Amino acid sequence: MAIRDSRKGKLLILTGVPASGKTTVAGHLAKMVRNVIIVSSDEIRKVSRRRVWEKMEEIVSEQLEGGMVVVADATNYDRSHRDRFARAAIGLDCPFRIVYLKAERDTLLERNSKRNEAVPQSAIYHLFRAYQEPLADEMPIIIDTESVPARDAARVIAAQMGLDTECQET
Repeated sequence: MAIRDSRKGKLLILTGVPASGKTTVAGHLAKMVRNVIIVSSDEIRKVSRRRVWEKMEEIVSEQLEGGMVVVADATNYDRSHRDRFARAAIGLDCPFRIVYLKAERDTLLERNSKRNEAVPQSAIYHLFRAYQEPLADEMPIIIDTESVPARDAARVIAAQMGLDTECQET
């Protein structure tokens, strides 16, 4: 999908197994690009156990309409979850890209064990097996977070999306 100028926002649909670096990369991106808002399924789940995906889609759409660069931060482990956000962007005529952050299972388990809010180890095993990698027709930006540091991953994403990196990370 060609990225074109738009008065409306741009959408990044993050995908990957828990502990693959989605939230960390999103944070770096927010520090280096203006008008970034991170819409996190984890944060929405903390305040509302119900309708997480509907609420997330609603916020994504509102922020895209407002011209923001929106980062949909969730596992989005299958195509139906990714397509939900893609349809929202298409409906608003906003450019979007899927960003697949990946790492090996043992790396994910190690990272998860060091988190303040670790997910159950069984969830990592389950999602690692059940995860549906984005297909070529989804045109994903693929980043191996074992070899690419989060800050560099954010720079790659910004460049591929044509985002201005005026802001400097502190």
